[in-house]
Amino acid sequence: MNIFARGIITASAMVLGAGSLNAQDFILQAHRGLSDKFPENTSLAFFEAAKIPVYKGMETDVAMTKDGVLVCMHDRKLDRTTNGTDSLSKYTMKELQELWIDGGYGWNEKYKETLRIPTFETYLEACKLGGFTPYVELKWVEGEGIRKTIKALHDFGFDGNYVLTSFRWDNILTASTMTDAPLEFMKGRFSKEMIDTCAAKVKNLVIRPKSTNVTQELVDYCHSKGIPVECYGIPVGNGELVKKLISMGVRGGTCNDWEGLGLDGNLDTQTYPRWLDSAAIYHIYPSSFKDSDGDGYGDLEGIRSKLDYVKDLGFNTIWISPVFCSEFEDGGYDITDYYKIDPRFGTNSDLVRLVEDAHSKGIKVCLDLVAGHTSDKHPWFVESAGGDRNGHYADYYLWTDADKNAVRKSEKKKWVAKEYPRGKMYMKNYYDVQPALNYGYLSPDPSKPWEQSYDAPGPRMVRQELKNIIAFWFDKGVDGFRCDLAWSLVKGDDKEFSGVRRLWNEIFSWTAANYPDRIFLSEWSSPVESISCGFDIDIIRHNGCGTTMYRDLVYNTERGADRETGIYPPKDCWFDKSGKGQIASFVVPFEEMYRKTLGHGFPCMPTSSHDTWRMNRNQRSTPEELKVMMTFFLTMPWVPIVYYGEEIGMRSMDGVPAVEGSRDRSAERTPMQWSDGPTAGFSTCDPSKLYLPVDVSPSRPTVEKEINDPASIYSWTKGLLALRASVPALGNTGGWKYTSDPQLPYPAVYERFSDDGKYLVIINPRSGKASAEVSGYKKLEVVYGDPKALSVKKVSGGLSLRIKGVGSVICKVTK
Repeated sequence: MNIFARGIITASAMVLGAGSLNAQDFILQAHRGLSDKFPENTSLAFFEAAKIPVYKGMETDVAMTKDGVLVCMHDRKLDRTTNGTDSLSKYTMKELQELWIDGGYGWNEKYKETLRIPTFETYLEACKLGGFTPYVELKWVEGEGIRKTIKALHDFGFDGNYVLTSFRWDNILTASTMTDAPLEFMKGRFSKEMIDTCAAKVKNLVIRPKSTNVTQELVDYCHSKGIPVECYGIPVGNGELVKKLISMGVRGGTCNDWEGLGLDGNLDTQTYPRWLDSAAIYHIYPSSFKDSDGDGYGDLEGIRSKLDYVKDLGFNTIWISPVFCSEFEDGGYDITDYYKIDPRFGTNSDLVRLVEDAHSKGIKVCLDLVAGHTSDKHPWFVESAGGDRNGHYADYYLWTDADKNAVRKSEKKKWVAKEYPRGKMYMKNYYDVQPALNYGYLSPDPSKPWEQSYDAPGPRMVRQELKNIIAFWFDKGVDGFRCDLAWSLVKGDDKEFSGVRRLWNEIFSWTAANYPDRIFLSEWSSPVESISCGFDIDIIRHNGCGTTMYRDLVYNTERGADRETGIYPPKDCWFDKSGKGQIASFVVPFEEMYRKTLGHGFPCMPTSSHDTWRMNRNQRSTPEELKVMMTFFLTMPWVPIVYYGEEIGMRSMDGVPAVEGSRDRSAERTPMQWSDGPTAGFSTCDPSKLYLPVDVSPSRPTVEKEINDPASIYSWTKGLLALRASVPALGNTGGWKYTSDPQLPYPAVYERFSDDGKYLVIINPRSGKASAEVSGYKKLEVVYGDPKALSVKKVSGGLSLRIKGVGSVICKVTK
């Protein structure tokens, strides 16, 4: 699951004598993390190194605090890399956490608020994330410290897949009595006599001289004794030395950076589950899709009954919004039991039956994971609020007896003043009834006791609970989760998301080892950050730059209604017949997102969702307008995500009642329109019992009407999905290049390409014709859409394209 995972080098492979080596065999190790770019031996250096596919191992120096905690530190004294003084061994772990990292190389106070001396466990988490072999220098530890180091490695599941190194021969000898893992003795130079002496005493010996002192004679002699050779101190950027080391048979070495070493073109970095390459996701809001028992609410059995419909349309994955037990004060996003399906939707057995039937039809099933908060009726919260500070759930949430003047300014609106025995206030995430789970703070303020560290007992227990929930449903066959509020779980985070990055790194390191074929989608709208944390898909919609990108494309009114009139002020968007919108605010950031995440995961924009208006809204309602929009959403280089009902052109029903905390979001949650009749085929109940009313307009679209109409939105959508599935260039992994000028918004022209050929997608949402010139093309053939919609003329260096108003075509580049 990890986006940069590599196979861990086994101990047995490392102690074999060298045969012929090539660049792929060379075990490059990140020296104290990515220490040429970030402060050495810090969580930042470790996790940044974990992103680099060239590295196969990571080195650190292990030391032990006064109270016996293993940490990562190179020097005996603290003054070079922190604002502390004296020896590390004179400090307790708590005292060390009050120091900040200086870095020793001009970092100064840049990381004062974010970096502290990391625990050895943090380093191991980064190794797990990167798929690295840990290379642990036994620096300032001896007997008991070495034993603790080895135990920690085994506790993290590395077993024999690690290497212990040291300049101290006594530490090598001590370690040899405790482990069969490779033991690397480091020294600037080695004589043959020294090698013989060492080999006689340690069976799993590896010799590690300084890189610039390695000779062919030394390597050959070691290999003749069955001793591998690695090295330390490869100079940054010295690719020629690396070539020489490889040619001599040196198995690996440490370097502060990977760039310029000539190793960066040798690894396939695509490590998300390969089934995503051809995935197409259908998003279902369960209360609204299909009611099987006549109670007015959709349910799991209703979804199961429509799996053939989903498959025939062209989707092979469904994502279902929350189905766990809930008070429904926020549409199911206020959970009361993560381990049980809400009776509204059925039972756990119904979910298993749905998954099994879906799998038999080639359909994957993903659920919604509300990881950041629960309902205030959840038994965890009830017990936590009860006041027993030694209880299991005491610190599952954030509590304080202080007033709002004591909390961080940025959090004042997040604290709910409501007295419980546990405290006078608790932190919420959204509504007051949604108390935030305690994942800790990135940099807790010691004067604020409610700000617990990431490694405090409460946050550790919450993280374990999260793993338990994931495992519970994965063990029942669920294929993935969409993670709600994924960016916000660790409080007081920095702009680099260091805290939440650490959280997801830990989670995905664990899932990679236990559930490697499962996927995770994030609600983040920042794909570079999200995917670098290990998510497979990031949904670009309503957070950060995603807000502007999405709304400038599709929102034809402002989101908020006028308080006096209730009318939504109009807004010029790109998908509007007026032709007054602009597309650069989407294209420019998306080009960067696409480039930086290519091969690692997918930035995806859904057609709409349970939180965002449907494509059919207000004046934008004709089949041709909606087909143009669907062409865009189903021809971009992402995993397509289509919200239920969009394939038939269901409309956002402004003015329907706000139920279950939906506010104006009820407009996009109305029941699926299957057929004619008072409940549109959604339910057998009386219409008055529906939890939301159906569209009663005589012109409403239904599946029954659309499915047999070749000119319908349904048929257009089905055709696009079939074309996408059959033409690699148009699929999830086909290449993409925006070809027209984004500053001239109409039409949009972009190229999709792969080894099977090139295609141009040409889209014009405005009512009038639109023209664009594209260079490097000689001849096009329309393969989807009306050939009469496009006129093509040859011009110097390329083609002039003119497309009709409200039109879209897909063309194969034939010359």
